Amino acid sequence: MRMLLACSSTVKKMRTNLLLIVVLLLIAATACGGSDEADVEEERTAPGGLPAVEQVDLSTVSMSNQGVMGEPLRIPGVALPTPIGELPLDGDIVITFKSIVRAESVSSASRALAGGASAAFFEPRHGTYLAVFYEVRNESTGGLKPSVHVNEAFELVDAQGRKWDMANYYSHGFEVPYAIAVPLDKGDPRTFVEPGETVEVAVAFDVAMDATGLRLLSERLDLEIDLGE
Repeated sequence: MRMLLACSSTVKKMRTNLLLIVVLLLIAATACGGSDEADVEEERTAPGGLPAVEQVDLSTVSMSNQGVMGEPLRIPGVALPTPIGELPLDGDIVITFKSIVRAESVSSASRALAGGASAAFFEPRHGTYLAVFYEVRNESTGGLKPSVHVNEAFELVDAQGRKWDMANYYSHGFEVPYAIAVPLDKGDPRTFVEPGETVEVAVAFDVAMDATGLRLLSERLDLEIDLGE
């Protein structure tokens, strides 16, 4: 009887020790997982919670084709990004970058017209919105959607080698270039431009106040546009 009690006690101790080991392993695994998630989140954000700004080596940035403000550029439509569900454009489009507008904030009325539904990201997170207005003529045989065909083809880089994020509905809660364009009676880049039509719309970025030496770059078009700022 004593032997049975001793065996029972030993089994209970083993179970207790095994349970303790399992709990410790779970705690360790959770801690490791949390560390990995924290590292990933840290890579996505800069100090203060701002979105991280990608740094590029300007010595490696060299495009074969150069353009300036006010100069018409003829671009094959097939080389441009294509909206989901649409065929590549057959024919050319002509783009003329015309002006730049900076806006530290956008009115609530303009945000509403531009699809604003949440105040989460209404204000620029780096300092100011920068909208580059351009005129685009559709000489292709299909519908041209500037917000995709043109805007998604370019990136903005400054003299310090900082690459600035595009500002639109997905990143800031409303279509930023259209909200800035509303008071200026310009077009909505999300609206299709039919063959033969010409409109003036914009692409917008969220940039720091001290961003200068700005250039639009397009690797897919091997094209660089000096914005003159």
